Amino acid sequence: MRKAVVMMLLAVASSSVMADWVEMFSDADGNITYTDPATIRRAGDTTEIWDMTDFKKVQLFRVGEKYRSIMKQHEYDCTEARWRLLAIFAYANSMGKGEVVASDSNPDSWAPLVPGSREATIWKVACAKK
Repeated sequence: MRKAVVMMLLAVASSSVMADWVEMFSDADGNITYTDPATIRRAGDTTEIWDMTDFKKVQLFRVGEKYRSIMKQHEYDCTEARWRLLAIFAYANSMGKGEVVASDSNPDSWAPLVPGSREATIWKVACAKK
């Protein structure tokens, strides 16, 4: 069952490479985070959205795989101002292209939003859509 879920998430992430990415956040190192508003899925007080971060320098995933971009599916609680990571895919090349070098689909526990953070910026967009 877990393998089927991972395959489904991989298919969604792969199709998101062709998405209409909108720049949302950039950090001091020049890394840019994008979202695709078309991926917003709202159910009651929670919403899910995909985002992608494109890195200026090669990064290392926790088990040592090198990657240049990372695509994540987050869930946001629009009333409680909290978030959690649902799935993550690390890509060998920029903008979600190339081989998936690492992935995980084990949802994290909920965390509070930190004002001014990448997650808080995306939360505003994800929770604005009705």
